[in-house]
Amino acid sequence: MLQLRECFLFFAACTALVVNIAGVSPARAAATDGTPDTAFNANVGTILTKDVSDVAVQGDGKVLAGGRFPQGVARFDADGTPDAAFNSNTTNVFTGFEGIGPYVMAVLVQGDGKIVVGGDRLTASQRYLIRLNADGTRDQSFTESVTGEVKSLAQDASGNIVVAGLLTSPSQRLARLDKDGNSDSAFNGQFATDVFAANVWDATVKPNGKIAVSGAFTTPANGIAQFNSDGTPDTDFNNTTAGVPDTIYQKYVVATPDNDVIVGGHFTSPGQRIARFTDAGATDTGFIANVGSTLSSRVMALAVQADGKVLAGGGFTGRLVRFAADGTPDTTFNSNVAAASLSGSVSAIATQADGQVVIGGSFTSEVMFPWDPPRPVTSDRLARLNSATVPGAPVLDSATAGDSSTDLAWTAPTSDGGAAITDYEYRLDGSGDWTSLSTTGTSATVTGLTNGVTYSIEIRAVNEAGNGGSSNAVSVTPINPDSDSDGVTDAQEAINGTDPAKADTDDDGKNDGAEGTTDSDNDGTIDALESSVTDTDNDGVPDEQDSNNTSGDNDTDGDGVSNADEVAAGTDPMDSASIPVTEPPMPVTTLPTFVLLLLSLLLGLFGYRRLAR
Repeated sequence: MLQLRECFLFFAACTALVVNIAGVSPARAAATDGTPDTAFNANVGTILTKDVSDVAVQGDGKVLAGGRFPQGVARFDADGTPDAAFNSNTTNVFTGFEGIGPYVMAVLVQGDGKIVVGGDRLTASQRYLIRLNADGTRDQSFTESVTGEVKSLAQDASGNIVVAGLLTSPSQRLARLDKDGNSDSAFNGQFATDVFAANVWDATVKPNGKIAVSGAFTTPANGIAQFNSDGTPDTDFNNTTAGVPDTIYQKYVVATPDNDVIVGGHFTSPGQRIARFTDAGATDTGFIANVGSTLSSRVMALAVQADGKVLAGGGFTGRLVRFAADGTPDTTFNSNVAAASLSGSVSAIATQADGQVVIGGSFTSEVMFPWDPPRPVTSDRLARLNSATVPGAPVLDSATAGDSSTDLAWTAPTSDGGAAITDYEYRLDGSGDWTSLSTTGTSATVTGLTNGVTYSIEIRAVNEAGNGGSSNAVSVTPINPDSDSDGVTDAQEAINGTDPAKADTDDDGKNDGAEGTTDSDNDGTIDALESSVTDTDNDGVPDEQDSNNTSGDNDTDGDGVSNADEVAAGTDPMDSASIPVTEPPMPVTTLPTFVLLLLSLLLGLFGYRRLAR
């Protein structure tokens, strides 16, 4: 019964694995920083049967892995599919030595696509250093002049090859060859005698051409030393550095874009398994303090991203962690990697041009019990993780002047860096602080500017990886516009409620600017919005100009005629020159005549009546 149950659970787990793989979308835009690239890993599969020691990425995106497996070096297409033809050729090249299989420790891609490989027991005729053609066949034209186990390969700006390890020829511990394997006798002459007197584990060429070397040595410096490009000791660095006092475990070294040196290993001083030194050899105590106790056991691999972030791999909890350039742990990336539950150590790291991270090591997809859920990383010993980089630069299309403001419009970056854009920021005149625009869209308004002052404005995009590049700069001069030339700015008209495109909003024949914000009749509406006003007493004079709104008896224009009489007479009660027309008064001299005539008439009538009797 138990066997039947186990078989059922095993079948269920396998079914879940198939469904998980089939449902994976290859689109990187939906990926989260530090999560497994499930499509790539599914394609890699389980062809690597032994641990990976080094990884490299070709210019065309193909991935190389070197290690103890039979192929010695295996290649995978950019999507993770094994390159069968290449891998068949390398299986024929790396035959091992005296019945023991090859151990590839270092892989270096040259500018022409050829591949330099270092290690031990590579072939029966050359144990330590060979070169492959781009198709995986052995390049017989390469001068194979190195004796001694090769642990590290690096390349300078001229294409010269720096070799580090347990070398005895052409020099001791450290050597430089030209791109075709010929010894650089002047450089190697500096190491004709063993200046280290102990194992050298790793070397890197810095952007300034200097060479940093790590190992078990205590001279010319303690565990980490630096040499000039001609091989002479960099005494300033070597005499200054506190070094890393560990002569037992291997140490690994990488250079930063600003020529600092980062060393990883098992040491606990001056930092916990990782330390950073300036180009002059000073210890970066701030970096070390920020890293703190993040790393619980030894570091076995290091890499620095283009944005200066530092990757460290090893056997510690999580197997792979990332730090900001100042040493602060990248909690988002690290928690996502931890959730991937890598089953073994990470001993090799390479970063791709798009920011994704390729790792190699001893981890596998195998689960402990059949009923355990499938591991998120479904490949063996080689995997790729999604890694967000900063966004590209947006294009600032326009900056339209406003009143103490500008309206911005832009085109989003062509690359979001593999993570959603979370904000845009702007700055003025190419300097100073960046200020959030509080939008993920493609337009925003910048306020608080000074009218009449010309500003140069740039913007940038932001995602979880950091701040992207600056856009082009656009100049703008904020203004206080008066579109209808009525003497009132558009901004004030918006406040007043009048039409900024019409000088006389209420068509009363009076300019908005002339009427202003006066509310003559105190009715809550400004005159500029009223084509007529109230005349409470109907005396022809608006209330706001009438000293008595309850009676027409007052004389507004002071012409001696009341407002009411002027209205009745049809004249303008607000114009003193407009008065009613009246009949002239009767002359005084005519009055007695009129009276006499009247008396005569009365007397005549009186006399007539007496005679009639």
